[in-house]
Amino acid sequence: MALEEKKTLKLNGVKHPIFMGINTTALYCELRNCTLQQYYNDILNMAEPERGGANPGTIRDLIFCAIKDGYRKHKEDMPEGFDNYEVGDHMDDISKKDITAFLVLLVASLPKADPDEKKKAVTAKK
Repeated sequence: MALEEKKTLKLNGVKHPIFMGINTTALYCELRNCTLQQYYNDILNMAEPERGGANPGTIRDLIFCAIKDGYRKHKEDMPEGFDNYEVGDHMDDISKKDITAFLVLLVASLPKADPDEKKKAVTAKK
C-alpha cells in the first residue's frame, strides 16, 4: 500500500498532518465512546442541516482524530499535550478553504457502496 501525498491542516501557525481512514473512525468512536452507527449519524447531521446540522464538538473531534491519525500514518510525533481542546482553541483560525478541503477528505474516506449490493437491493424491491 503506497502512502499518498501528505495532507496538512494549519492550526495556530502549525501545519499538522491529517489522514482519514478506518483508524480515524475508530479514534473518533473511542474518544466519544460511541458506536459506528453514531459516528455515521454525526457525519449525516453535518452533511444534512435538516437533520440538525453540525455540532461544533463533532467537527472539533473529527479534526483532532484526523490529525492524530495523520501523525501516526506519517510516523511523526504529535506535539506533547495536543488534544481535541487544543483544536477547539484554534478552530476559528481555520480558513473556509481548509475546512472545505477537510470535509472533502472526510467524505472521500467514507465506505463506498458496492455496485453489486445496489443491484441486489433494487432486485429485492421488485
